[in-house]
Amino acid sequence: MSCVENDFSPRFVNEHTTVTVSASKLRGDAVAVLEAKDQDLTATCHDDLEHCPCARPAFAIESGNDDGVFAIDGTKGTVTAASDLAGRQGRVYKLYVS
Repeated sequence: MSCVENDFSPRFVNEHTTVTVSASKLRGDAVAVLEAKDQDLTATCHDDLEHCPCARPAFAIESGNDDGVFAIDGTKGTVTAASDLAGRQGRVYKLYVS
């Protein structure tokens, strides 16, 4: 089975997520996991995510990461430290993810 059309847009499970991150986080450490659901999975793909690419969420950091401090796994939604966070204590980052 493959998707002929994408009938639904994915939606974040939590529209806004606030995370406090320790400055002791090292490069590669997870700082947040975002989750999105796509109604195509049940309505169009009959729960067959492996063969239905239109229901796979894709994550990207759109803005707020000018220093490249964070990275995101585009398929899993895991936000990680892209570098050691020591020396960044007290800094506030507001990331916009799609």
